[in-house]
Amino acid sequence: MLVDKENNLWLAAESGLYKLSKGKMRVYSVYDGLTSKKVTAVTAIDKGVYLLNTPGTQNFHWVEHGRVSPFPLSKDLSQVVEIFHAFCDSRKRTWLATAGGLIVVEPDKSNKTYFIKENIRMVCEGKDGQIYFGVGGKGIGRWTADAIEILKIPGIDFTDLAVSSIQQNPQGGWGIGTYNRGLVLIDAQNRVKILYDTLGLPPIGLFNVQFEPDGTCFLPTTLGLFYWNGQRFVKIKDEKGYLDYSIFDIVADKLGNFWLPSNQGIVKVQKAALLAHCRAKTSKPVPAICLDESDGMLSRQCIGARHSTLAPDGKVLVTTYLGLVEIDPSKNTMNRVQPLVSVAPLLVDGQTVAPGQLKKLAPGNRQYVISFGALSTTAPSKVRYRYRLDGYKNAWSELSADDKVIYTNLPAGSYTFRVKAANNDGLWSAEEATLSFTIRPFFYQTWWFWSLFTLAALLAIRQYMRFRNRNLISKNEELERSVALRTQELSQANEYLQEQKGSLEDTLQRLQSTQTQLIQSEKLASLGELTAGIAHEIQNPLNFVNNFAEVSAEMLGEMKEELKAGNSLEVIAIADDLEQNLQKINHHGQRASSIVKAMLEHSRTGAGHKELTDLNKLADEYLRLAYHGLRAKDSGFNCQLEANLDPNLPKVEVIPQDIGRVLLNLINNALYAVQEKAKMGIEGYEPKVSISSALVDQQVEIRVQDNGMGIPEGIREKIFQPFFTTKPTGQGTGLGLSLAYDIVVKGHGGKLEVLSTESGGAKLVTKFTISSI
Repeated sequence: MLVDKENNLWLAAESGLYKLSKGKMRVYSVYDGLTSKKVTAVTAIDKGVYLLNTPGTQNFHWVEHGRVSPFPLSKDLSQVVEIFHAFCDSRKRTWLATAGGLIVVEPDKSNKTYFIKENIRMVCEGKDGQIYFGVGGKGIGRWTADAIEILKIPGIDFTDLAVSSIQQNPQGGWGIGTYNRGLVLIDAQNRVKILYDTLGLPPIGLFNVQFEPDGTCFLPTTLGLFYWNGQRFVKIKDEKGYLDYSIFDIVADKLGNFWLPSNQGIVKVQKAALLAHCRAKTSKPVPAICLDESDGMLSRQCIGARHSTLAPDGKVLVTTYLGLVEIDPSKNTMNRVQPLVSVAPLLVDGQTVAPGQLKKLAPGNRQYVISFGALSTTAPSKVRYRYRLDGYKNAWSELSADDKVIYTNLPAGSYTFRVKAANNDGLWSAEEATLSFTIRPFFYQTWWFWSLFTLAALLAIRQYMRFRNRNLISKNEELERSVALRTQELSQANEYLQEQKGSLEDTLQRLQSTQTQLIQSEKLASLGELTAGIAHEIQNPLNFVNNFAEVSAEMLGEMKEELKAGNSLEVIAIADDLEQNLQKINHHGQRASSIVKAMLEHSRTGAGHKELTDLNKLADEYLRLAYHGLRAKDSGFNCQLEANLDPNLPKVEVIPQDIGRVLLNLINNALYAVQEKAKMGIEGYEPKVSISSALVDQQVEIRVQDNGMGIPEGIREKIFQPFFTTKPTGQGTGLGLSLAYDIVVKGHGGKLEVLSTESGGAKLVTKFTISSI
């Protein structure tokens, strides 16, 4: 027999070598009288007195000061399937929450069974001394008169919440853990917050809620330990990754430690370190240790969700798959033996390097393998290492269980590898183990090579500079000659440009004068086209005036004869007829006057003024004038005219004489198009020109449409250009549409568009839009 420095007892026997270690816990198992290996629920009734359950409705056991005995309950347990939670209240009553009912064990060990159709997941005692329940699908229940009364909390529907636990908040209200919707917080005023996912908590199982006095809380989940800081969730990290396992519960002992049952053992962490980490006082991972089989557990697999508890005497009770674990935090001593760490010989490309060769390793792309180890007999699998390679990376590595590190392609230089180890309780080795080696450089990496290279480079640069200076002098002389020659050429060119400038100015003045004459010619041409139409239009009202004047003169003679005869009634009738005749004479006189006024406005020169104008009246007037003007030149031409004018069209602020010129030009073009097509003798063809008005999207549209020859696609973009025309020589100046475009677009801020096709039944559609209405 031998006792080592870590107080492990080694026994040499015929069958082999055995090690006996002092565990950090006591385990109650089938060897102590339990009827089944798995412990599903436990509660502490008094110091050293526990009630626990193993699978099966009758498998209850009474543990009293280390002795295990059966504890029979009521025989009517047929509806009880599984114990979810065991809880002992301040009156020493034990509450057993199950899926099929509620079992209450009195202090005298008598018990009652209540078959309640509720899924009871957890029991707790409130500050008011009442017993509360976490009820799946319904929320919080309260024990009242041998029944559960569900608390009514407005603003939340518990039907889709899988409740796992409930805890009262020290600041008032409740915290509810769920398996499917994260954390539910209810304050003292019954205001509800459901917190998960978007605030940093994934949609995972949450087993319990451990509140702090300020209302923050720790949360054991299937993805480890989280912390709610009042604004968002923080995932807690520890040095060895223990807090990344599924954490089922939190038991706070009386010494400031948290004990966290998990699926990899029982994790112990100081509460102060957790709070410092979570409240951003330090960014370092939390130091933690994990108890498992090497510390005395029969199974590291703990039972989930609220099956652990703290006994009145301060002991921590944890249920596992192979018994009940009892831990006394006051006697849970650390392993105070520092591990001895050492480094194995260096391997380069798989070959061991002798100590004498470490200072002159050959250069190149090579693989360097450094192995190391530490002696800890209590729990060798829990030994962890940190290492660094001075000269390459001077920072310590993350905590790791690996006992080997590989480096490749190290540059030339001197290196020192350092490693230290921590035992199962996180105690670090007193000294580091080191290994120093040097990698020789290639010849082109040595100082003498670079000295010779630098000298050769300086000589080459000196020769190059001398050659470049001679070359620059030669090029400078050549450049001076070129500059002088170019200066002379530019001087001559400048004199020529001055002569050309005078000639171009004279040409521009002549072009401007010619353009003015052409525009005036275009206006006079359109005025000439109106003359015949106006003569025809004026002739009609003058005929009416002459006719009514002759009739009125005859009626005056009749009136005199009737006056002489004293026939007053007949005189009055004749006077009425005369009054009507005078009205008609006045109407047709006004009609002739308006035609003359329109002609004067069309021929007026200079800048006009915008005024509210009835575009319907203007369009109708110029449609008839243009048509009669064309018929005065070609009396055999007939055309169907159509006016589709919107009677509700609002007046528009325009310059009437300018818009009149636009309409006259568009209508003349349309009449010309149908006249040319009529000359082609197409059977069944009837010339037709229409003008329409409408209010569309708060804009007035005037459309002039014909069924004439159409405009080929290749020239549509050119028709508004000055001097562009499709008419034969002498029949058009090419300024009509250009002037019309300038008046509409530049003068009135409108649009002038062309829509046309070239196939049979072709039409010219001109869209005239004015936006200032």
